[in-house]
Amino acid sequence: MTSLLVPAILALLATMAVVPPIVRIARARGLLDHPDGSRRVHQHPVPRLGGIALWLGASVGLAGWWLMIGPGRSFGGLPSWTPGAVAGLLVMLATGLVDDIRGIQPRHKLLAQFVAAGLAVAGGFRLDVLSLGGDVALPLGWAAAPLSLLWIVAVTNAINLIDGLDGLAGGITLVSMAALAVSALFSGNVAVLPVLLAIFGGTIGFLRYNHSPATIFLGDVGSLSLGYALALLSVEGARLPNGSVAIVVATFALAFPFLDITIAMLRRWLRGAPLMAADGRHVHHQLLALGLSHPRAVALICLFAGGMALLGLSITYAPPAMTLVVITLGSAVWVLLVVHGARWLHYHELIEAQASFASGFLKARRVIQDRIRARELEIQIRQCGTLEQLELLLVQSPTALGLEGMALCGPRDATIGFSNELALRGAPDRVLRLDCPLALRPGSEPLILRVWWRRCPGRPTMYAERIISVLTPALEDRLPDLMLARAQSIKSEPMVGGGRRARSYSGGNVALR
Repeated sequence: MTSLLVPAILALLATMAVVPPIVRIARARGLLDHPDGSRRVHQHPVPRLGGIALWLGASVGLAGWWLMIGPGRSFGGLPSWTPGAVAGLLVMLATGLVDDIRGIQPRHKLLAQFVAAGLAVAGGFRLDVLSLGGDVALPLGWAAAPLSLLWIVAVTNAINLIDGLDGLAGGITLVSMAALAVSALFSGNVAVLPVLLAIFGGTIGFLRYNHSPATIFLGDVGSLSLGYALALLSVEGARLPNGSVAIVVATFALAFPFLDITIAMLRRWLRGAPLMAADGRHVHHQLLALGLSHPRAVALICLFAGGMALLGLSITYAPPAMTLVVITLGSAVWVLLVVHGARWLHYHELIEAQASFASGFLKARRVIQDRIRARELEIQIRQCGTLEQLELLLVQSPTALGLEGMALCGPRDATIGFSNELALRGAPDRVLRLDCPLALRPGSEPLILRVWWRRCPGRPTMYAERIISVLTPALEDRLPDLMLARAQSIKSEPMVGGGRRARSYSGGNVALR
């Protein structure tokens, strides 16, 4: 097993040797990443193409290890999908290199990621069975291929998006590779260890020049290809002897990239912005805004990533008696981090979303009660036989609904059903009013359903809107018939003093007055 140190050491030394000439080439050709004061927070232009050095170093480490032990002493055969994976890796390297040199539209970059992922999946890469811990397994069946494709693209994008601080993507790669190497040892899947350790060593050699202040950046050639490799190795490193994948290990090893991309997508969705639009409010940007230095922000994020990776390993490989305890404690810590982390990082989109959900949950019973009472009043409105009955109903109902008053108003502000008039006049500054026009038959004078309620935290405008939304259809259905019946009743009454008796309301074209 000591021979496994060879790929790591060779990769480290080779990467450290290759970085300086690549820095000189990038500077000579003007392949620099310029700060913009928003997403790119470094102070001076920094060469890109660091990913080339990392992969050259990792390749040297693997080649040296292979030559040293010989094919006959290999720890196991390569997966059948290796040719497809290598082809996809070359697509990611080419895409990243072109993006670093000339620039690529985000949609074209995403298309290239799907092509690379498709090559691996077509070659046989699959998430066929997910192990959820213990004896619990989830066969994916027909969904294995599309979910495998989405997994690769998601991880590739996640690593690409977190590459925003000196040493951050490299630090996350180290944590992930270490967790996957431990998982491979526990599960006996040692065939993947040389590749994991070669990339681990190459990343350490690269971080020698990439820690703050960085001499070179990974560039897209590095972040895209590393993300692609991590997507494949996270599955292979978490593969159990029965062929299933310990998805908890794979997911928790990449916990921070997944968390960051989830927050970014959720923020943009809540704001109504394009989901793929770049911005300068990722977690690492917010940590800098809070006053943390680059090294402290990277150290804090890597500490979080290491804790989550350790939690994933514990859930998967801990004794059964401890698994439930670990899951419970981990879930509690996760909830606290999500709830309080959003406030600490000043993600007001998430803060408002949390407040809305909490408010809705706490007020759900009151909302249900309001709508039940409104439904009961709706039924009574539909059963009214005359306008007098409707007037009496509107006078008596507001108290039960938590309102101060309810009325039907005509164009001259005449009302039917006004209640608590003295109370309303006594404290006008504490009373709110909401009007809702009623859509009656064509040619009829317009009517308004007007409600009043006292200003208090438990009676916001939405409270009155909920009641009105239930009552309005019933009034629109019933009022025309009641008003028509009243109009016909007036026409049939005898003359009094040379004319018909005056009424305060009527149907048809006779308006409330």
